[in-house]
Amino acid sequence: MPQKATKDGKPYIVSVQAGKAKADQRSQGFTIVAISTFASQEDFNYYDTQCAAHLELRTFAKSVNEGVAMIYFENEVL
Repeated sequence: MPQKATKDGKPYIVSVQAGKAKADQRSQGFTIVAISTFASQEDFNYYDTQCAAHLELRTFAKSVNEGVAMIYFENEVL
């Protein structure tokens, strides 16, 4: 998906990591984890509201999932 996600004709997602969650009580039943990293709040806002590739992914995810937890954070570890 990162290759399909473009803004002004250029890729704009810094990185994407995804994988299966390890069986553990902390996963609270979630089975897939994804982390998307953006260079700016502006890029995240574009991804969240205007990106056609993200809309396609969200549409697919809604058809196969039974719940979602989305968490926005900024790294504060130096």
